[in-house]
Amino acid sequence: MAWNYSELSKMAKNSGGPEKLIDILVKSGEKKVLPWVGVAFAGGIALTVGVQKAISSFSKKKAISTAEVKAPLVTTPTANVNCALDANGRIKQL
Repeated sequence: MAWNYSELSKMAKNSGGPEKLIDILVKSGEKKVLPWVGVAFAGGIALTVGVQKAISSFSKKKAISTAEVKAPLVTTPTANVNCALDANGRIKQL
């Protein structure tokens, strides 16, 4: 933003001097940025919690599939048929 020297001089005189004008401009910028700092902080917290839950969920799914692979022999009580899991995780009849 290009400012004319005469406009800056007039604004400085109306605000009580150049130092006060700079203070006013800095404070107005802080007021505009402060809500965005809060939004960024809240977004960071939400993202952190979401990533932690996703990691926890994927870890539980992996633990379940590992447990299923360790016990491949399955018997069905209704038909007394022996089954096993193949390499793709499908049940096959023995």
